[in-house]
Amino acid sequence: MTTQENCTTSFINLDLELLSPFDLSPIKDYWGTSVFPLTCDFFERNFYLCVEPVFNENESCTVYHCTEIMLNVLEQLPTEHKILLDSCTSCVFDYGFDIGANDSPPFQVELTPIQLTRIAALNITVRVTIYSYSHDD
Repeated sequence: MTTQENCTTSFINLDLELLSPFDLSPIKDYWGTSVFPLTCDFFERNFYLCVEPVFNENESCTVYHCTEIMLNVLEQLPTEHKILLDSCTSCVFDYGFDIGANDSPPFQVELTPIQLTRIAALNITVRVTIYSYSHDD
């Protein structure tokens, strides 16, 4: 059992959240098994698609690597799916973290200038979600 004293901050995963007035199922279907769909449904008069990156056995789940996977799948969309992506009223990279206690050294995360340029070119908002420590974890 993890106690607060030995709990360190850690990266959980990256979610891509898309919200559009149009059905985003064609994008999800095109991606197939290259991403893991969490949600693909209508939500409050909009279509909501949320996916996570998929890793090979020898790949690590780091901020850098998750960002690369998701940027690659977005940039490789064919034109008809890029048009659908452009219809999105919201496109968010949500980086999730479990917060630790007494971290030493401080936990740091970096996105490279190249990744930030690619994120901006796709008009993606960056969100950071930090989940607080829970005795149940």
